[in-house]
Order: sequence, then structure tokens, then C-alpha cells
Amino acid sequence: MITADKLLAQPSWTLEATVVLMHLHNGGVTIGPVRSLPLWLEHLPPALDAFVRLQEQGVSFEEAYEQCLAEHGQEFVDACGAAKRGKPLVTHDNLAEFTALSQKGFARKPRELLALALWPDHVSGFLVSCEPFHRPG
Repeated sequence: MITADKLLAQPSWTLEATVVLMHLHNGGVTIGPVRSLPLWLEHLPPALDAFVRLQEQGVSFEEAYEQCLAEHGQEFVDACGAAKRGKPLVTHDNLAEFTALSQKGFARKPRELLALALWPDHVSGFLVSCEPFHRPG
């Protein structure tokens, strides 16, 4: 209800648009602006993000690895090592998709709130109507 009310109070969509992040491993909830998503969600460093993007485009693992190694050098090697120790949950493209989803929900009638579910190994994003949570007066 708090996040729905905050989102409904905003006159236009900006990076200050309210979102809710549900921490499913411990039942916690984080409420705040879209601009905070990169701070809340562990994401890939740029060198590794490029590798994932290449693989999503159909480039083989070996080719993508060699290309990123040539372009990013030690930064890419370090990013691979860090990813093996702790699993980043989202790419920069995912962050952009969540932001776009927030904009889409804001433009709908009734307005919809971006809700994110933080699982141990991934993040799911979906829109929830603010209407059932908003009680005028």
C-alpha cells in the first residue's frame, strides 16, 4: 500500500518513480526509486556484461571469451573470477528492462507499480495494479 500510494502521488514518471523489491530469502522489502536499482541489485561489471550480451546474440562461448579478452584484457579476467565467487544476478540490460517496465506501468490506467522479486539466483520483475491498494481519503 505504501509503494502504491507513493507511485500514485507522483505527477510524471522519472527515475524517482517508486518501486518495491521483495527479498524472498528473508521476507524483507525495500521501497525506493528506480534510480536505486543498480545499488540494490548485484549486477555484472561492464567487461562481463559485454560477454553475456555476445552470448545472447548467439556468439559461441569461446568466441565471446576471446573477443572480450582482447577488448578488456585483465579487467575481463578479473570480472570472470569475481563472478565465480559471487553470482551477479542481473545485467545492465536487465536494469534497463526494469526501468522500461516501470515507465510502462506508470503510463497505464490504472497505474501499475514495478515489483521485483529477489530470488537466490535471479530477479523477476512484474507490474502490479495500484488500484486495489489505493483507498482515497
